[in-house]
Amino acid sequence: MAVPAFRPKLKLDYENSTDQPTHTRKYIFQGFLCNVLNPKTMLFFLSVFSQLISANNEGMSFVISYGVYIALLHMAWFCIVAYLVTSVQASHIIQKFGHRINQACGLGLIAFGATLSIKA
Repeated sequence: MAVPAFRPKLKLDYENSTDQPTHTRKYIFQGFLCNVLNPKTMLFFLSVFSQLISANNEGMSFVISYGVYIALLHMAWFCIVAYLVTSVQASHIIQKFGHRINQACGLGLIAFGATLSIKA
């Protein structure tokens, strides 16, 4: 079976979309599950909170307030990112430069991997 010589570009058309509106709660729950089930996130928070918790359990109010602070900070960050990425301007930029952005990210990861292999 022959592979086509070209790939058609994906066109995103938000203005003429006929999809049914979905509930915001579904996306919030999906994002929550994605972050909670991410092993890197769990390891990061375990390493941070293991530095804050002492053996004699002093200062638990500080640990709880720090956890609430981090949770609110993450929620604000993800809301800002979601708003910016789903804007019309961002979708136009992604349509126009998406392939180049992927190439630049790939090049950066290759350079990072090469640097790690040289220093190791």
